[in-house]
Amino acid sequence: MPLAFYRAVEETVYETFKQGLSGWEVTDCIVTLTQAGMCPVSTAADFRKLVPLVLMRALRGADTAVCEPIEDLDLDIPEDTFGAVFGALVNARATMRNALREDSSYRILCAIPTAELRAVEQQLPTLTRGEGSWVSSFAGYVPVTGERPMRARVGPNPLNRAHYLAEVARS
Repeated sequence: MPLAFYRAVEETVYETFKQGLSGWEVTDCIVTLTQAGMCPVSTAADFRKLVPLVLMRALRGADTAVCEPIEDLDLDIPEDTFGAVFGALVNARATMRNALREDSSYRILCAIPTAELRAVEQQLPTLTRGEGSWVSSFAGYVPVTGERPMRARVGPNPLNRAHYLAEVARS
């Protein structure tokens, strides 16, 4: 196979992974080309059109997951505000790691989805009467629980084979 065809495949893999199965970018994947073939009349454009179909089939079979970023959150709060703060954290889908009583305060260690962090941080001054303190730091990614969130796709959808082939045939 000509080098230009391999480049077309590689570039299309990266482009296709920008939307993945659910419309979200695929960030942790290795693709290995194990077999390739072509006809004398094949072009690099043919490979660009077919790679998304092959990749989507592979992703479906790979049991992929949509993940979201999480933060480690370390709070020091007055003892009498524990219930209100704990409730806000639970409502924000935080996962408690530890709650330690220290004199007349509590130290809470938890993980919280990054998407929920800002709202909790805005509530804390009120919930703790301005006496609480907290520090957060990026902690990685975890699979989203519940139904997989979908994101609108841009361009032809290789998950709908018939529609996809009709769309790419026009280009």
